[in-house]
Amino acid sequence: MFNLPFDKMETVMFRTTRLFALAVVLLAGVATASGAVVNVDFNNTGGATYFGQGAVSDVGNYLWNGVQLGLSSAHEDPIGNPDGPVTSAALFESDGTPSATTVTIDNGYVGDSALFGFPAPFAKDLFNDSVYEWANVPITFSIDNLVPGNPYDIYVYADASGWGGDYGARITIDGTTQDTSAPPGPTAFVEGENYVLFSGVAAAAAGTIAGILEAVPDQNGEGEQDVHGVTIVGEFEPFVPKPNSGVINVDLNDTGGATYSGQGAVSDVGNDFWNGFELGLSSAHEDPIGDPDGPVTSALLLESDGVTFSDVTVTIDNGYVADSSAFGAFATFAPDLFNDSVYEWGAVPITFSIDGLVDGALYDIYLYSDGNGWRDWGAYAGRFTIDGVTQDANPVYAPAGFVEGENYVLFSDVVAAGGTIAGTVDEVPGANGEGELQWHGLTVVGDFVIPEPSTIRLMLVGEVFLLVSRLWR
Repeated sequence: MFNLPFDKMETVMFRTTRLFALAVVLLAGVATASGAVVNVDFNNTGGATYFGQGAVSDVGNYLWNGVQLGLSSAHEDPIGNPDGPVTSAALFESDGTPSATTVTIDNGYVGDSALFGFPAPFAKDLFNDSVYEWANVPITFSIDNLVPGNPYDIYVYADASGWGGDYGARITIDGTTQDTSAPPGPTAFVEGENYVLFSGVAAAAAGTIAGILEAVPDQNGEGEQDVHGVTIVGEFEPFVPKPNSGVINVDLNDTGGATYSGQGAVSDVGNDFWNGFELGLSSAHEDPIGDPDGPVTSALLLESDGVTFSDVTVTIDNGYVADSSAFGAFATFAPDLFNDSVYEWGAVPITFSIDGLVDGALYDIYLYSDGNGWRDWGAYAGRFTIDGVTQDANPVYAPAGFVEGENYVLFSDVVAAGGTIAGTVDEVPGANGEGELQWHGLTVVGDFVIPEPSTIRLMLVGEVFLLVSRLWR
């Protein structure tokens, strides 16, 4: 046996508590609807997710999946433009059982009536935020990874009571159309008023049910409606992780910087652990990494469950360390990841290697580059090269999520020759006059080797000595 350090023990305790909570929910009751239940609450970024009974009786099971579709706005930043439709992570059933089912939304905008001073009078966490149509451009949606040919009951919630009513929605699935009247002041779920039910809809051969959301014509002069979520009842395919795959997340930190916790660019439901890799003090073009002491190598890295050890390390050479928040500039999204970074200065590329991988195995490498904490965010475009392939990350102002090509790039199926994947990080030529970019972290997806217990013990001893030395200072 070996003793986990306190922060790892916290992770174990958190995951154990979560499993215990799910067990309590499972013992509390069984759904009375025919089949399992999946609930989805459409949220603006950071919006609260509803917890409770929906329109279907599902006694004892209260879990809803919050799907964040973007920032609440006044007819700005439409979903799907320019980055394509938004797809949820794999969804949980209402008792906490993971399923393979996902939901995809395209078109429309995200709103939250409470942010404008108009909270919903009933089930606020569900009915405050919504996806809404504007200017008569219908929203399209699909429910995917269902059992082909199986029947499902689909409940669609559309109300907008926070706005005082008159935002009725027209929902079409499989050629059948139904409207909600959306009267003001609801106190309960009422079919035809704040939700509609499509019964026994068969999933297509691809395991998909698709539909359209639009405004009831002439109900208001704005061509607008508000849809808040869906409930799906039926049989669901189980969630099956990618064979022989794990996830390792690394947050590149300045000394003492906060480490991000949460989902990254890869969907990894329930696993939010990131390894903090401290590379030195934040500075203004001083004390470059690797000079005079050579490249900096991380400790052995933990997988994203925060418990499983691996043989993997990351080594970085060249570049400097910065934390934009130390200069009064704060990243607008995932600040613990995007505030601190390794940056290039003076046109000297950063080099890196990911070591301890399985020789000859394939890996997906996600590299995060944004620089959004700095006011001149557009100038910090990053250029990454692995195995002769080059990709650029071109940041945009105030990102609301992880977007490929903007705040991260993905290299798929990279071969770990000799157990190593190496690359360079450089500025995009001409992006700014300073020869600078911001690199914040990486995610590695693939098969990892679990080290021998003796190696783990030595690593933990090293962590203890490091902690003691910091406290001594």
